[in-house]
This record gives sequence, C-alpha cells and structure tokens, in this order.
Amino acid sequence: KAKKKSIIPNTPISLGDGQSPVMILNEIYGPSNCHYEFIEDAPPLNGQHSFTAKLTFLGTVFEGTSTNKKKAKQVTALKALASQGYEVCLDESAPAQISQAPSSEVHSIKPQLQAFADKVALLAQNKFEELSAHVEEHQRKKKVLAAAVLYNCVNEESFKPDGDMEIIALTTGTKVLGGEHLSVDGKAVNDSHAEIQIRRCIIRFLYGQLKAFRDKRSTVLEVKDGKYNLKKEFSLHLYINTAPCGDARIFSPKQEGDQAQVIDDDNHPNRINRGQLRTKIESGEGTIPILSPSEALLTWDGILAGQRLRTMSCSDKLCRTNVLGLQGSLLSHFMSPVYYSSIIVGRLFSHSHLSRAIYKRLQVEGVESMLPPGFKVNVPLLLPVTIAEPRSVSKASGFCFNWTYGDTVPEATKTVDGRVNDNNASQSRICKNSLFKLFLTEYQMLNGSDEFVNKMYYEAKEAAKDYTNAKMLIMDQFKKHGLGCWVKKPVEQNMFSLN
Repeated sequence: KAKKKSIIPNTPISLGDGQSPVMILNEIYGPSNCHYEFIEDAPPLNGQHSFTAKLTFLGTVFEGTSTNKKKAKQVTALKALASQGYEVCLDESAPAQISQAPSSEVHSIKPQLQAFADKVALLAQNKFEELSAHVEEHQRKKKVLAAAVLYNCVNEESFKPDGDMEIIALTTGTKVLGGEHLSVDGKAVNDSHAEIQIRRCIIRFLYGQLKAFRDKRSTVLEVKDGKYNLKKEFSLHLYINTAPCGDARIFSPKQEGDQAQVIDDDNHPNRINRGQLRTKIESGEGTIPILSPSEALLTWDGILAGQRLRTMSCSDKLCRTNVLGLQGSLLSHFMSPVYYSSIIVGRLFSHSHLSRAIYKRLQVEGVESMLPPGFKVNVPLLLPVTIAEPRSVSKASGFCFNWTYGDTVPEATKTVDGRVNDNNASQSRICKNSLFKLFLTEYQMLNGSDEFVNKMYYEAKEAAKDYTNAKMLIMDQFKKHGLGCWVKKPVEQNMFSLN
C-alpha cells in the first residue's frame, strides 16, 4: 500500500513502494494539473526508436525522451518534481535509465538549465546517428562520445533548450597510441579519447572561422585589443556521455547494470588521493597515479626499448585547457583564450568530483593574479543529463572518428597508430602536422610573414610566450600542492618542420 507523500518541498520521496514519478506527481498535485502528450517522429535515441513526452505542469512545459512512452512520461514527471524542489531518491524499483542529481545539487540546477543540458545531449546523440551512417559498421561502436556545441547566448539565465545551438564538432574514442607508433613527423594522433580529440576539432573550426573573417564572410569571431575573440553573443559547450577519465571519474559513484546511479557528494574531500594527476595506460583502459617525478620522464629511446608510454588523463588535460583555453598554443599567436561555458556529463556525474578535477585544483590563492593577461581559471557550469546512456561492458573499439563543422563525412582513425584507416595509413586532419599546416597558412595571411616556415613545430609553440608562461605556471602549481608531476612526451616528437 502506497504511503501518503509529503507536500512540503525538499522532503525526500522514495520510490521503493513501487510508485513512479508520474504517480507521485499526480498524488501531490492532482491529475488535473498534469497534462501529457506525445510528440510524433521523435529522433532515434542510442540507435533505438524513441518517444518524446511533453508535460504541461503548473504553466511550465517539460519534455522527456526515452525508448518507450512509459519511461518518457516518467522523465517529464521527474523534471517537474525537481522543479518544485523535491529530492527524488531512486532505488531498485525505480525505472531503469533515469538519472537524478543529489539533493545538494538538484536545487542548484534550474529547470531551464537541466532542459538545456538534455537538449545538448539529445543533439549529440542525433548527430552521432547521422554521422555513423558514413563509416563502416565495425567502426561505429563507441564507449565515449563527445560533442562541442556553439550556442547563440552567453548569459546563463538565458540557456534554454529552444535556443539557437549548433553541433560544431563530434568525436568518439577511448584509447591512446602504442609506443612503437610514436611519430617524429607529427602525423600520428597520440590521444584518441573523445574529449581530447574534440579540442583539436574545435581548433580546426576556429581556423575555418579565421579564414571566413579574412574573406569577409559571416563568422563567430571579432577583433578586440588586437586579437581575435569569440563574439560576446556566442558560447561553447562540451558534452561527454560519461565522466572524463582520471580524477573526475575514479571516485564517482558506480552503476550496477542498467540501473541509473544515485549520486552523492564526496564524503572524504580531504583524502590525499583527491586531485592527484593520473595517466592513461598504453594499450589499456583506466588511469594510474604518478607516484614519483622519475615516472614523469619519458625518453624516445626508452619507449623504443619497451618503456610504457604514459599519457595524461582526460580530467587533467581538461583542467589544463580550462586555464590555457581551447585554442592551444599556435592559435594564441593571434587569438585570445576561448573557454567552455558549460560541461555536460552523462554517466558518472558527480559535481564535487568533476568541479575539483576541472577547476578547483587550480583555484588556489594567487594563481589567477599570476596568469598572463587574458588567461583565467575558468569556472564552467557543470550539468548532468536526465537520461544517461547505459554502461557499455563491451571491449573498446580499435577505431574512433572525428567530425568538424564543414566536413562532409567523419574521418575514422585507428587508435593503435593514430592514423587514418585507409590503405596508405594517411595522416589525420587533426594530427599535429595537419594543424601546423593550418597555422602556417593563417600566420602568413594575417601577418604577411614567413617567420615560422623554416621553424620546427615546438619553436612555433614556444614563441607564444603568454601561453607558454601560463602552462609553466600550471605545472608548477600541481607540483607545489603535491598533486604530482605532468608527464611529457619525448621532445623529439615535436622537433619536426614542414619545409
């Protein structure tokens, strides 16, 4: 027999008695205040036919999409309850694949922000379905999906699901390069994790926008204080279908089977392992900590002799990017730092762990004031999604793909050697060599100079003085606060030129 529910907001509601969010909403507010309808021709969700329910509740419309009508209604009801300040605790009898943030986080996420996050996630899934039709079937399997969204609004108060948003880049992938394939000419992609590849795609997008600016075509860029900037009416948002590997994921709550997780804040925030730098494992999955400075030293001949190639975790790389900007060192010659306005995460979302991993590790006294002009410790919005993809227990694919706005089809690469999956093992359009070519072209066009034509790749990077100084400051801060040393690839891999 169902228990009578409290009508006082912030009172925990248990679904353990078998009642769904739809039943609870009806009991508290009455069926006359809950009007449901279904939207025809809903886009596919994770490759399956889907249904979108629309709930009109107390003058506000909530939408939810799932693989059947019952779950879609439950999602809309869950959103409506959250909008009224209810803490919804899901246990084993709750519908599968419904994910809800913890009470301490639920009340900090405004309904329009949650709807915005859900819309971005849905756009990413739809774009993946569209693009995956252009790659071979065995290359479509994904464990991690990342998408970059350009949104025509920078004010958090106006982030709405019906706003003007566009997917500008999409990537899949979970592995890193094998040590024997490390490249001396910059033609191999070292890190094929989706959330790392996406930054390289954004860089390609920005080069395209620079060319559009030169050609006096419509662009998202403007010139301010002698450098190119993203126009103030635009913002960039990152979606990842699971928490980034490393510090953001390692301590996050686990999920059992298809049951959506119940997320709790960190009960042990001061443990010494929190915030530690971690590295990915060559030819494997997961991350391990850096136990001593000697582990951060990689040599070319050592790797050729069998030393394991170690690559910094996605959490660590995102943290660094959150200070240095998405544009990277080369674009910093003529562009101000560009940052994510929000990071939206599907599975294993925990605000406490994600915020520590992404920016709080560097939010220490004095750091902001020591950074060069234009750089900052960015604080993006961190948002969960209402429906998270179920955990994949299959082995990670040996392929990944990338797509940038303007590309006709996605490009598939092999993760083991970081090259295009064709008969010639061609270089990827997002490898260092390809991006260096774009830089040299733009530098010559914008500055009328051949200054870097005969220079090596690393020389062009280090010539971006402010960027280089900011990067050194970050590395020093990690060491100063006992978080470990940043593992650098052998310098030889950046000692190439295009002449």
